[in-house]
Amino acid sequence: MAFDRFSTVLPAEATILLIGFAGPSRGRVADLLGSDRVCVLAADDPQAALAVVTEQAVDLVILDERTCGSSAYDFCRASAVEGGPLILLLAARDDVVSHIVALEVG
Repeated sequence: MAFDRFSTVLPAEATILLIGFAGPSRGRVADLLGSDRVCVLAADDPQAALAVVTEQAVDLVILDERTCGSSAYDFCRASAVEGGPLILLLAARDDVVSHIVALEVG
């Protein structure tokens, strides 16, 4: 599976949390990432994702900033703790301020 490229970053049995992917794109992304050694979870919004992250171990969060808006950055701030999950923030914005804010929140 294509996910094998990340084996040096994530543990052998990884849990990935998708946040904010709307409609069929959530299923497509989950299908691409899922395998017998990768568990893919989903949350509709960052508030629901915080509950998931506190209840179970998550290795990687893929956060769609387009569907979550500014609450995506709030999630990043709340999750930026020692031992917290890696966060991949997908943003379609092209302005410098958005890039700086994304880097500042972790």
